[in-house]
Amino acid sequence: MRKHIFLLPLLLLVSACSLSENNNSNKANDIIEKYETLNKLVVDNTFTVDLSTTGKKTTYLSKNGDSLKTYSNIEVYASSFTSNNVVAEEYFDNESITIITDDNSYQSDYDVNEIWNFLGYQNIFNDAKNKTLSSDHISGSVDASSCPGVVRSFIVASGFFNDKYENYYFNSKIDYTIYFDITNEKIFSIELNLKDIAKLKKSTISEAYSLLTFLDDKDALKVVESHPVPDKNDDHDGSEALIKQQGIDFINDCYEDIEYVSDDLYFYVNTIVSPRLSFSYESNKPNVIGHDGTYYDVTIDTSVTITVSLAYQKEVYSTLTFDFLAIPKVTGTGTLGTKTNPLYKGRKAIDDVKIYFIEMHRQYGDSIYIKAGDFDMLIDAGDSEDGGYVNDFLRRNVSDGRLECLVATHAHSDHIGGMTTALSTIKNITYAVDYGYQRSDYSLVANVRNLFKKADKYAPITDCIKEANGALKTLYIAEDFSITFLDTGYYEEPSSDFGGDSSFNYNLTSVAFIMKYKNQKYYFAGDLESEGESVLVDKKETEKVDLAKASHHGSTTSNSSKILSSLNPSIMVVSTALVDRGDATHNAKNQTHPIGNALREMLKRSKVYCNFTSGTVEVTCDGNNSLKVRGLGLTSPYYMNGVAVSGEENLEFKYTKWAKTYRNSYI
Repeated sequence: MRKHIFLLPLLLLVSACSLSENNNSNKANDIIEKYETLNKLVVDNTFTVDLSTTGKKTTYLSKNGDSLKTYSNIEVYASSFTSNNVVAEEYFDNESITIITDDNSYQSDYDVNEIWNFLGYQNIFNDAKNKTLSSDHISGSVDASSCPGVVRSFIVASGFFNDKYENYYFNSKIDYTIYFDITNEKIFSIELNLKDIAKLKKSTISEAYSLLTFLDDKDALKVVESHPVPDKNDDHDGSEALIKQQGIDFINDCYEDIEYVSDDLYFYVNTIVSPRLSFSYESNKPNVIGHDGTYYDVTIDTSVTITVSLAYQKEVYSTLTFDFLAIPKVTGTGTLGTKTNPLYKGRKAIDDVKIYFIEMHRQYGDSIYIKAGDFDMLIDAGDSEDGGYVNDFLRRNVSDGRLECLVATHAHSDHIGGMTTALSTIKNITYAVDYGYQRSDYSLVANVRNLFKKADKYAPITDCIKEANGALKTLYIAEDFSITFLDTGYYEEPSSDFGGDSSFNYNLTSVAFIMKYKNQKYYFAGDLESEGESVLVDKKETEKVDLAKASHHGSTTSNSSKILSSLNPSIMVVSTALVDRGDATHNAKNQTHPIGNALREMLKRSKVYCNFTSGTVEVTCDGNNSLKVRGLGLTSPYYMNGVAVSGEENLEFKYTKWAKTYRNSYI
């Protein structure tokens, strides 16, 4: 850890008594209030990552009347964080942010009404006012979402211009320390610990700091005026037109294919496309669907027209209309999920089934999203630090805010850790199934259970297997589309609590099922290990399938030759994160999943794809003879020989550079 470069007089380091401490704390609050109302100031902002990597950025802020302008010059030489040196300029005014990079690219898609608040300093100061001064400093912690500008600046300063900084809010915090000169009534600096945010981008980062040093303000206005903010009407590369068109495309993607509405539409007020965009809605029948998307039940089919107004910087530039047929709500009681009363009511015809093995960034994790027509299903949600990525994926694909089916396979953090974040924009769940038991040593289990119980129908897997309490072993999504839960012999009753039992094997409790669409079958079993796989085969619960998810991320504890012989899948997908992705100084390294005899067995029998080389893996199933595999590409690349690997999204795993490099050790 580097030492802070500012030293205070020895007198300030000695606390004479508690009264003196209280007086100094009051003085610290007075200093904070003075800094809140400054007209001119300069901030020298130094980013440090991994101690060996330093990027320097100087930000000048100047308030002149109602106009607050800033100029920043960024130079980052971050070999262990990004493969490229970064040189960029940022311009802020009281309405927007503009970024010009060294290759003259242009980006202006942030809406800012007050730079100071956007950067988050006001939230840090508000938190600090409730703290007690310790010697020369006050320390505390704020949510990353309360400092969006700091998060954005860190991502930009690290060279990731195309990243949406909103992705780094989830489950991230910023620890701060404010250093004071009480005698001269100054703030020396604010040190921000950004490790939580940095780890979302690169898991091996051990430290990440931003040091903001407040200097004299006499030159601030001159510096800002010598670097004027670009004319907002000067559209570099037509970015405004591009953003507007992206807004139109986004809304069309959300609503144009929805024919039937039997629950709340998810109306987007803002979008991940650009914070400059906003949407408002008008319903021609607000007593059926309100202007805010609220659905009021109907007794007969009722036509409704929704008009969407798209605004750029609060000025409406386009309107789109969509016609829906509101149908009576589906209730979660009775025989929901039977062949005569299927789960999915057909708002959109099912032409094919798309299965997405979502790219994992932080842990070995699983999260699988399935879409068929307007049927949406989620199986697990990865680790807590991947929950934001899963939520981002759902927001882009679940246009009506409803999951028709939700499954949590077992109570491990890399499967349910991200669940609460992933579901944060989901309004409704029709049918939810989980492992059933309790874990008093893991508080998230109870939180996730409460979310599942809000579904129209919730069932623990033990009820499904026994067809108790209205649950079903075979759950019909549509007449030719179903899920059959498999009896592994290792499920535990809801009354069981295994908290604190270190010997209990949660993997063996994984919910297993086969999904069938027309003439095709797809197998999923969480982290089920070989003992449970053997039971499935012995009980003749399994059969030949077309697609299988590799259990336990391709681990040797699972995927035995016995289960693979029974399933005999033509395609297998491994869901796992590459924990050490490497960088410009060293190669991505070998890891424990996937590896060993299990991988050898998979490669012998099937085409194998992995989402740490392909990115999110999309498998399109026509229900008859066709399975089409497409990788969506990595958002977090891995490195070989100092180069970020790309172009492998559609390769079978055995042909990737990672697999070829470690072929002798992983098999």
